[in-house]
Amino acid sequence: MAVPSEMKAWRVHAYGEEGNPADTISKMTLDTIPMPEPKPGQVLIKVELAAVNPIDWKLFSGGMHGICPVTFPYVPGFDVAGTVVKLGEGVGNVQVGDEVIADLGLVETCKTESPCGPAGAFAQYTVALASTVAKREGIPAKELVGLPLAGLTSYQALFTGAGGDFTGAPLGTLAPGQKLLVLGGAAATGAIAVQLGRAIGAEVATTASPNKMPDGTNKLDYMTPRQFQFSPFSFGVFVFQGRWDGFIGPLLRMRKCLCVRVCAPNVFVCVCLCVPAYMYLCNVHVSSH
Repeated sequence: MAVPSEMKAWRVHAYGEEGNPADTISKMTLDTIPMPEPKPGQVLIKVELAAVNPIDWKLFSGGMHGICPVTFPYVPGFDVAGTVVKLGEGVGNVQVGDEVIADLGLVETCKTESPCGPAGAFAQYTVALASTVAKREGIPAKELVGLPLAGLTSYQALFTGAGGDFTGAPLGTLAPGQKLLVLGGAAATGAIAVQLGRAIGAEVATTASPNKMPDGTNKLDYMTPRQFQFSPFSFGVFVFQGRWDGFIGPLLRMRKCLCVRVCAPNVFVCVCLCVPAYMYLCNVHVSSH
């Protein structure tokens, strides 16, 4: 497949003044830059769509410099859907012409010395590690482009055992029959966590607020037709009695969500929210769509 020698890419040239992401965004430029060359174990993807995540603007502020310093000029964006146009040496899991999605990765792309950086999804082409790429299997890009980063966040929190509690016991080992509380089930990571939990046979509860969304509906409008059972709590505080094997919430927004195990019987788990919200008991089957 023919690949040009140059491409267009949106680039960030500095952190925003006084940590203001809007200042960074206002100074982004659409530049013509050399086409990136896939190294061994990498693929070059022609971008069809890219998705925006909270981590994008958080990087713009400079507030994460201590964790992940950015090399400027920087092409932002992590979620991408497109077509593989070139393979690096040793790649065997995909072929040229495959339609794929990928989470390019924070540490993989932000710096010059990182595996693929500093190159992101907001460009005509991007480079990704072949091990992070998944085939779309005929599903349109617009339906999958927002899945990789949020989906991996939820999956890692629930199933990979990547976290640990204060005793050293692994967290993120959800199993059939266990109980899971998802805080913010109408958000991207939360909605996926609800479905993953239900898919393996866990008993799942989640929360959502009645705040209006841009189209005039609210999250209750989204949940109710899906036959979620819910009860209103007007004080913004939830108290659950019994044993909860884990809960997942929006406290860590990088590569993982927080997953905490509550082991003792008859434990009260209190979740304090800033606005009135609702609890849903998810007694429904997961849609295959």
